Amino acid sequence: MTDIRRGLQAIGKAFSLWWQDWSNQELVSLAFILLSLTVLGFAPALFGVFHQALDLTRGIRTGIAGWWEGVKLYLKDSLLWGLLNLIALAIFAFTLWFYANSSFSLAPYLVILISVLALSWFVWQFISLACYFLQAERSLKLAWKNGFAVLFTEPLLVLLPGLLAFSLMLLSVRFFIPLMIGSPALMSLIALLCVQSYTKASNTSENT
Repeated sequence: MTDIRRGLQAIGKAFSLWWQDWSNQELVSLAFILLSLTVLGFAPALFGVFHQALDLTRGIRTGIAGWWEGVKLYLKDSLLWGLLNLIALAIFAFTLWFYANSSFSLAPYLVILISVLALSWFVWQFISLACYFLQAERSLKLAWKNGFAVLFTEPLLVLLPGLLAFSLMLLSVRFFIPLMIGSPALMSLIALLCVQSYTKASNTSENT
């Protein structure tokens, strides 16, 4: 229950920071959408959102300038991250389509299994990106490793935030909501604050 409470606290703080910087987050979300329309620009745009969101968690409002700095600064890693996730998305989409249209008796169960795996993958990437920006070494490999550790040592901490982020993503795709409420920035803040909470709790337990 403690992990769930910390997750809810992270969500609450993220909403507070996001609301206090509403105008900047709107501009960042708009820039994110525009660059994402190129498809190849999606990952760099997302890294830029995380970069300025990290500044916001530290009390610094960099907004669109911070976003653009992040886009340029992490271009190489973001493109690699984007390529790997594009491949994963294609695999999940194809297997779901295949079994959803299959007459195989176990197909419905496989659809459920693949859906759970896809959701788990999304949450893992969601947390790993936050780890990438909070760790001292900017390494995707290390970020994936740290994200895996957070997900499996304190799953309840990231369960609600992860589901909220996933829901925001689906709503954004369906109703084009990011332009109105700045959900990419909110999702980034939630992820960063969850990992910060995990790190703080881990450090506290080590010192006691």
